[in-house]
Amino acid sequence: MKINRLFSLELERNSLRPYQIAVAVSTFFILGFIYLMAAIPKIDPGDSDAELFSSYNFVIGLTLVVMMGIFSVISATMSSKFIVDEYRGKKAILLFSYPISRKKIMETKILLVFLFTFGSMLISGAIVLAVFMITESFVPIGNDIVRLGLMLTSSIYLVCYALIAAFCGIVSSWIGFRKQSVIATIVASCIIMVTMCQIAAMTFFSGVAMILLLAGMGIITFLAVESMLSQAGKMEI
Repeated sequence: MKINRLFSLELERNSLRPYQIAVAVSTFFILGFIYLMAAIPKIDPGDSDAELFSSYNFVIGLTLVVMMGIFSVISATMSSKFIVDEYRGKKAILLFSYPISRKKIMETKILLVFLFTFGSMLISGAIVLAVFMITESFVPIGNDIVRLGLMLTSSIYLVCYALIAAFCGIVSSWIGFRKQSVIATIVASCIIMVTMCQIAAMTFFSGVAMILLLAGMGIITFLAVESMLSQAGKMEI
């Protein structure tokens, strides 16, 4: 069965609307957040940390980290519904009655969650960065200057952070799937999100750190996916 048909079947069972609303609300929140961070040097110029916020590198870097954390939780919430909850009780009986390979069903669910998280964060981040940089070019709130290099770097790191957010959601669902618990999925996502955000915040725009972070999360996510596919194939109801 073609992947688009499997996606259609999955979306008939679970609507994306609540998560689309969450993404829209998050976009407005993050847009307000980035302007607030940029305005700190003017709001409280005497603050010892105000100089940090006068740099767009720092403001955008911090915003992307916060965005990554938010979308990691959205991803985990989505996967707890699309994956963990679907493999419990009577829902699992219905799921396994489909004339489709169990692994193929699981692959579809994982891919759908991954693509939604990655794509929605890219769109949200692109909107936030575009609005911020355009307005700061004409009516600046911050004390820095928008440069081409900043735009390119920010775009690259947006892609990287979107990948990490998607990875975090899958790893969280793996933990919840093993425990057969939605709560475990959400708790795991919060722990992973805090850890990733702390690491990312200490390495703003560090290419080496980003490569290591992506590689580490990519390997863990690959192992998590393999484990879920194997477990789904062996489940008994």
